[in-house]
Amino acid sequence: MGTNDREGFNQPPFKDPDTGEFYKLNTAPDGSFVGEDIELIKSAVVDFLKMVRRSNPSSHIVWLYGMLGYDLSLTLADAVNCYKKETGDANAAYLQLPATNEKTVGSNGHPGYEAHKIAAEILVDYLKEHI
Repeated sequence: MGTNDREGFNQPPFKDPDTGEFYKLNTAPDGSFVGEDIELIKSAVVDFLKMVRRSNPSSHIVWLYGMLGYDLSLTLADAVNCYKKETGDANAAYLQLPATNEKTVGSNGHPGYEAHKIAAEILVDYLKEHI
């Protein structure tokens, strides 16, 4: 998870139809991410992990990312670590997957069958070690 968050930086502002408020993830003129928006993503990741944990109190939670690029890798890994530190939950982890390439791409630039097969193999190997 996180790929759509990355693409959110390229999207026009979103207007909440109920409140009329606008939301936009921003980049600096040099193309780097604005720190305030990175902090919003981290906070959302921590909140999401807390929600997942409430519904799955004994599960090993693994945050997977990378099949469509690594732009938010450090942000997401840091967020998972912040969650673990804040909650004391040692039963959660971040796992980076290999990026989709010309041999593993599917429809419309999305990961294809081969990319998912590789990702599944990596996840299975990881889970065998950690469960």
